[in-house]
Amino acid sequence: MASASPSWAILGSVPRVLAADADLPPGADLSLALPEPPRVAILTIPPRIFPGRTTSRSFPSVRAVDASGLLLLHADQGPAKGPTVIDLPSRRESCWRPNVAGYFVLDAKSASALPLPNPEYIMHPGHLGLIASPADAGHYMVAELQMILGGDRADLLCFSSEAGEWVTKDVRYPLPSRPFSPNGVVSHSGRLWWVDLSWCLLTCDPFADAPVLRVVPLPEGKALKSREAWGLLDKYRCVAVSGGKLRFVDMYRNRNSGGSAQIGVWTLADPDSTEWTLEYEATFTEIWDDASYKAIGLPRKIPVLALIHPTNPDVVYFFLDEHLLGVDVRARKVVECEVYELVAPPSQHVGTRFVHAWQLPQALCSDDDVTCPFQSSRVPKPVCKFFLPLQGCKNGNSCSFSHDCGSSNSKNGDGHEVESGSGTNGINLLDEINVFIRHGGPTLSLQVKLDEPSKLMMNTLRTRTRNYFADIYVCYGLKVIHPDHTLRSYGVLNNCTIKLSGRIRGGLPFTKYVADNKNKMMVVVRMPDGQYSLELAREGCLFIRSLICAFTYTFAKRKSWHGKINWDEHFKVVNGLVRISKATVFNLEGPSMQLDVKELILFI
Repeated sequence: MASASPSWAILGSVPRVLAADADLPPGADLSLALPEPPRVAILTIPPRIFPGRTTSRSFPSVRAVDASGLLLLHADQGPAKGPTVIDLPSRRESCWRPNVAGYFVLDAKSASALPLPNPEYIMHPGHLGLIASPADAGHYMVAELQMILGGDRADLLCFSSEAGEWVTKDVRYPLPSRPFSPNGVVSHSGRLWWVDLSWCLLTCDPFADAPVLRVVPLPEGKALKSREAWGLLDKYRCVAVSGGKLRFVDMYRNRNSGGSAQIGVWTLADPDSTEWTLEYEATFTEIWDDASYKAIGLPRKIPVLALIHPTNPDVVYFFLDEHLLGVDVRARKVVECEVYELVAPPSQHVGTRFVHAWQLPQALCSDDDVTCPFQSSRVPKPVCKFFLPLQGCKNGNSCSFSHDCGSSNSKNGDGHEVESGSGTNGINLLDEINVFIRHGGPTLSLQVKLDEPSKLMMNTLRTRTRNYFADIYVCYGLKVIHPDHTLRSYGVLNNCTIKLSGRIRGGLPFTKYVADNKNKMMVVVRMPDGQYSLELAREGCLFIRSLICAFTYTFAKRKSWHGKINWDEHFKVVNGLVRISKATVFNLEGPSMQLDVKELILFI
């Protein structure tokens, strides 16, 4: 019997961008795998929607999700080649923006993308919200609250799918002069709720002809000073809908009378009220001391807030050391734990804005894919390696893997039923699957055969990526795939992500290269006063730049050499550029960065 499909998904905010439009099925503008939480669903889009290269400064992002199956995507359309001209009755201006703005409403049910007209009208994506029409099924509205600091009026810029154009509605702005942090917009009870995690919420009905903004303060004692923890609060706070009510989750400087760090959840039971009710609080020490936390083997340290369960307000999800764990905070128990995978950002920068708790429409929850034109892939839970039918799992009920080793029918990534006999143990029975390859450039989509040696896939990757490393290796999760082994032997699933890396072969020892080439790195130049001076040549600039990049890359990974740098052991020089040949194992702590930088300066 087929297992029930999840009614909700944890959606990563940053989608995967394919290398070519043709990598998607014909007629589709997007693709999406929907694994059961706590695994993260990743949206996949073609380069025609995001034509640029995904970097830490430029990346597409899902700004809002709706239970109707709609997603609001921000995806810039490349560098701007001229000034941006805005011509609205209430706003006429010309300004320079680095990129051409782009916003899309995605319909996951039909795999279609609608570009919003005149995206230059939008001032800040953090104040942009999406809401389905409560009165007219199939219609929606995108709205941005545009306020001017110090003014008592604001513009509500609205795009209605019914009208098909932007309309500006004048509203009274009820707050004093203070910047309103762009911490996202929530759709609830037929209204949009603009969130400032340090101050308050603003809400109104954007469908009204004359909307009225109403202020909902945060719970007593939770308001902060202006710009306090600016850019960090989404690691410790969130406002979201759970169990049909608006919830405020807080762990920022939240300690009990004994000084222990704790998390608290408040409820706004009535959307017309301004009174929050404290549902529960729990210290992290109480959670760490429970047997369910000890069973997962993670360290006793404060995690980063991810989201609150959309239907069960007792369960809150956290990021911790590459894991996404669900905790029943009221019971102080870990109920789910899984290694998570996001397109971006690095683990040290994760926060609530990089994941969405998305309640799925019936068309995506149904086990009968025939009724749904959107070809989603429902990824089953991997089978638990520690489960023995007679003895059970060592992790007990807190294990997030499947304990179903019996005979059952399930659906593969194409929606067809396959029968898994008692000897399959839930392993993928497909002969050919689709995998996504991350290699530093645009993500590739590749069809691979599960029972062929992996070296055939690697040869294809060398051709597709034009990768001329002397050797490459691929990783699935934490496992390095051996070229002579099959993908099936590693439990590779349909629509999973495989990482491609290159090993550095050859290269020159660092100190030998410097000794042999330091004269080439400098040139003698004559100054205007007739004196002579030394300057870095192009070779020297490239060498120093690559060396500094190696240091900053290590620091970004929260690693350090603690000032004990062995130049020949840790670095090699390939084609005049410094490469890390052996990564340090020490964590970045205390004054270790200063010690490393001091060694770098002494060398230079």
